[in-house]
Amino acid sequence: MVVALASQGCGSGAYWEVNQKALAYQLPEPGPVTLYVVVSDQVNNDDSGGGVLTAVEAVESALRAAGRRVRIVPARSDEPAPLPRVELEFQDFSGGDRVMRGVLGSPLIVVGQVVVVNPVALAADHHGTGRIVIDCYVLPGPDATPTFAGRVRGFVTSGADNDSAEAAGELIAKAILRRGGS
Repeated sequence: MVVALASQGCGSGAYWEVNQKALAYQLPEPGPVTLYVVVSDQVNNDDSGGGVLTAVEAVESALRAAGRRVRIVPARSDEPAPLPRVELEFQDFSGGDRVMRGVLGSPLIVVGQVVVVNPVALAADHHGTGRIVIDCYVLPGPDATPTFAGRVRGFVTSGADNDSAEAAGELIAKAILRRGGS
């Protein structure tokens, strides 16, 4: 289900593939928001252009603009994850191919207030479209039950390789800053 769309211009953006929030959801307070960053092996290997950094900075910037202090903690297998936290799990990233971008158009087309999938562009994703996939969880307490869970997909069909990462980070920040039921 597409809940929201963020755009960095006509050639990039991000959308929620899945977005679930508890009715009583809110970011944990007081204290800083801990962004716990988990990077898959694929992303670690393919992100030479700073897509993860761009997305994390977009989330951090929006949280700071909303008056929240932010602490960024990279995941380590030899340490337990902190609580409370906003966990950002980077599942997939590709900057795409700038030469091929724009040839087949955007994978998503906005018509009025409806997002329509362009199957030709999606089928040819590997021919130029950049992408990022981030799973996001807000875990407020020791029971480790998320009060927010979602998967964001970002895309770029023209422009900079990291535009998809920036759009995804901004979309995540907007969602986690909104209280439950809104």
